[in-house]
Parts: sequence; structure tokens; C-alpha cells
Amino acid sequence: MRNIRFMRAAAGGAVVTLLVAGGTACGGDTQSQPQTSTGQNQQKQRKAYDPATKFASSGPRLPKAVLLDVEDSTTKTLAAPHVTLRGGTAWAATSQRLLAIDPETGRGRATFRPEGESTEYNARADGGRLDIVAPQTVTVGGRHLVVQSFGITVRGQGTTPAHSAIEIVAADADAVRPAWRHVVELPKEFADLAGSSISTAVVGVQGATAVVRVKDKDKAGVVAIDLAARKVVWGERHFTPVAVAAGQVVGLVSTGSWSPESLQARAVRDGATAWTKATEDGTAVAAGPGLVLVQGLKGKPFGNVTAVVIASGKELSFRAPSGHGAPAQCQYDRRSVVVCASGGAEAFGMDPHTAKVL
Repeated sequence: MRNIRFMRAAAGGAVVTLLVAGGTACGGDTQSQPQTSTGQNQQKQRKAYDPATKFASSGPRLPKAVLLDVEDSTTKTLAAPHVTLRGGTAWAATSQRLLAIDPETGRGRATFRPEGESTEYNARADGGRLDIVAPQTVTVGGRHLVVQSFGITVRGQGTTPAHSAIEIVAADADAVRPAWRHVVELPKEFADLAGSSISTAVVGVQGATAVVRVKDKDKAGVVAIDLAARKVVWGERHFTPVAVAAGQVVGLVSTGSWSPESLQARAVRDGATAWTKATEDGTAVAAGPGLVLVQGLKGKPFGNVTAVVIASGKELSFRAPSGHGAPAQCQYDRRSVVVCASGGAEAFGMDPHTAKVL
């Protein structure tokens, strides 16, 4: 099994916590804040590298619960864990719970579970749960929250049969304690999933609206949830959300095997279509704060990967390194680099604004 640990490097004077799988280092989702102390608690000063090019060679191991979803049955690590760093706490999304972890020690600080009967673990196959998304941070009513969604089964009562729903688990990011939990019923567009074991993920947040992917086996859709009002704003059954930026959610649309496919951007506030591009067997992955990398745009050469600006739909020149197709995942360091990887291929870095490979 490859070791996955918290690593620390200093960049621009601020300490940044990193997740390392095997021998490859990649940035966390958010930058941790500088830590200062005096007296006996004063921490050892670390040499700063800006940009971060050198990393610690050791660090605390992640809890086993975080690794279960990114390992196969042989405990081979398939991807980086789904972790967001905020201040002095690492928040990990798993198929069974939301975890708060001390990145200095690797020990758990708190566990947040849905109150409903979660169906998330049922979606785990031998390939793990690589579709989970790192927890999202959001400010609602002046309160800083960390949120994760869970697919749940609401038990039948009387003449009402059991059915699927979404439960949002919100934790207070500063106090590291429960904030609230709320069950959101699926909109009418998802009536065919009433008795299914669904899996979900908060793909992104715009303002106080969470964009949630809802999946049942090979079928996926999107539900936008107002976290302040705790209610559904809109939903689309055949839209698989990929990324959220500039007030829009971009995703792939397909209604069936023989139906036209497309890459679309929808307004987060109401689901209105902003732009559309035709695709054929399209795939897409978020690549930084405002780009998606897309393979399968109609009219492009076979195997072509194109960088698309979420805000406008503008296509940027992108040349993948030799031997690379569309990456399976990308991580943004919240500064100036996106690191992408696919399968056993070597990772590559790219500029998050121009899509230029570094």
C-alpha cells in the first residue's frame, strides 16, 4: 500500500499542508493560515520555498477511515483522499461520515454522520469511491460551515413507501462541532429514483447555493440546494455536474444511448442554460478555479482534449503531454498550479488560467 500522509511545506511565508500519495506531492484544497506561538509551544521554523518545490519527507498518517474509499480490495491506493484544509483543521469526506482531523498529528478531532440511513457506502465497488468530492466550505448567515451531502433512505410510514432523499450535514468550521443536519427531498425530476440507493456529492458552492450531484449506478443528475433556506432551487435529471465557477455549473448532458450529448453551462441560481457545446462520448474534469478539460467535443480530432472557460465557454489552446489523454482528476493549489493525473500516467502541471502545461 502506498503511504498517504500530511506533508508540510512553506510557500510565501504561509505554512501550507499537503497530501502526498506515494512519491508525488499535490496541493490541498485550501491554504492553511500561518500559525504563531511563543514559549514552550513555539513551533520549529520551516524554511520557505516559493513556489513550493521541496517537501517534508515524513508526516502523520491519515486515519484508516479516510483511506477506505480510495483503496481497492488489495489496499492499493487509487487516488488522493477527499480532503479540504481550512485553518488548522483537515476535513475529509468519506462514504460514511465527515471527519475533522488534526493535520499535525493525523488524529481525528470530530466525526459528523447523517441521521438518516445512508446509502453512500452501497455505491462502493472494488474501485473504491473515487467520485466523492472533498468537503466544501461556505459562509451562511455569517457562519463559516463545512458541508457534505449524503444519499439516504427515508423509511416508509403508513401508506407512504420508503424513498430516497439527500441529507446535508453542516459542521461549524471554526468551532469544529455540529451546526445542523437537514433532509432535502428530491425534486419531481428524480421520481424514478424513489426506491434507489443513491450516492451524492457537493460538486461546488456558489454564494449559499450548493450544487449536488445525484447518482444511481450509471445515471446521474444535479440538484441545486439553497443552504440558507435549506430547500431545493432546481434540479435536472440528465445533467452530470463537473465544476462550479462564475455563477455557473458546467456538466455533461445525455438522455440516453442514442440521444445527442452536450457540454452545458447552467446558471446556479435557476438552472438557465448559458452555453452549450455538442459532444460525442464526452468526458470532462474540473481543472482549477475556472476551467474544465474536455475530451470528445464534436468536430475535434479523436482523442483531442480541450480546455474550456466555464464563465464564457471559450476554448483555449491546450496540448496534453505525450501519452496523456483526458485526466481522471486535477487538484488546484489555490495559487498558481493545477496538477492533473490519469491512471498510471505521470502527473503534469498546468496554469489554472491559460491551460498552458508547465
